[in-house]
Amino acid sequence: MLKTIIAIAQVVFAVALIALTLLQERGSGIGETFGGQGGFHSQRRGFEKIVFVVTLACLAIFAVLSLAIVLVK
Repeated sequence: MLKTIIAIAQVVFAVALIALTLLQERGSGIGETFGGQGGFHSQRRGFEKIVFVVTLACLAIFAVLSLAIVLVK
């Protein structure tokens, strides 16, 4: 039963991660470091910063759920 709940939560957070990643501004990732657009570096502000922080939180929760599903018997 617990394994099923964790699996459902994992799917929910996976979908949330996909949606949050698509919401982020293009060209602001690691790809920009290796030959992306040559613009100036700016800090994330406002909505962009909130989306970034929520994405990191979802990623951390997804990782914990992934470990939990392996450890739960």
